[in-house]
Amino acid sequence: MIGKKLRVIWLKKLTKLILFFCIIIPGLVLGALSPIQSITPFKNVQGRYNCVAFTISKFGKIYLVNESNNQIYLIDKDGAVRNSAGGYGWGQNLFNTPVDITTRNGLNFYIADYNNRRIVRYDKQLNYIGEMGKAYEFYPISVEVSRFSRLYILDDDQDRVLQFGSKKELISIIGGNEYDKFNIHNPIDMEITKNGLLILEKSRILIFDRRGTPQNVFNLDMKIADGSISFIENNYLITDEKSKQIYIIKQNNTNQNTIGLLGIRDKERITDCEIKQAKIYILTSSGRILYYQKSELLRSFKKEDVSH
Repeated sequence: MIGKKLRVIWLKKLTKLILFFCIIIPGLVLGALSPIQSITPFKNVQGRYNCVAFTISKFGKIYLVNESNNQIYLIDKDGAVRNSAGGYGWGQNLFNTPVDITTRNGLNFYIADYNNRRIVRYDKQLNYIGEMGKAYEFYPISVEVSRFSRLYILDDDQDRVLQFGSKKELISIIGGNEYDKFNIHNPIDMEITKNGLLILEKSRILIFDRRGTPQNVFNLDMKIADGSISFIENNYLITDEKSKQIYIIKQNNTNQNTIGLLGIRDKERITDCEIKQAKIYILTSSGRILYYQKSELLRSFKKEDVSH
């Protein structure tokens, strides 16, 4: 009799455990994404790395910016470091706080060298090619290249975007008091899309066409201290460095949805995001890169959107 009672008690406990792990815990992470893969280029990262930006070429190579030691790394798809360039300084092939990197064709790479107030150009093997910037007195926090080889530089000193032609001649300056409510103020990041230019501020998204004509403005429900902006299937995707979350906003819609990212470690921050084909790549401050399925993100977004 006693044995039967004990079996009943243990069965009840087992049932509660099953309910806990199968129902309660998944409910806590509803709308959160799990990574399908990750790479760790730097095994011993304590106190040595503050990786702030990266880009992925059409050849699958990863180019990563480490602000802490003022270096750029070429990394293969398995996470092995194949080459590096830079170091602290003011001369050729040296950096003073690099903060962004971009490419369009996978052959030429542009690095925003913030405190040296210049844009530095490298080839795909990280050989130095040249630089520009001394004549324009900017502090570049973001750099982008369009499919027409136009260079866009986001200057957070004078709150403006400088647009240069294929021969690196200055074409236009976007921003200033004449832009009224579209005047750029405390910008964080910039993104070029096939339709135009996105500027992320702490609490707004500004949208311009490629010529710099204002198109739209979105006020955010949250404040972003630092992060990045991307465009994914007619949605604006914002990463928040500290909260370890991403926010998605529908184009031409004020709905703003939050989706958590699993796999980010306690001491890591989300510093950059790249969207390539079916995957979303998230860079952390330690240099780890996590891969998420784009389809899963969009599915989670639709679930969250319906719940609103």
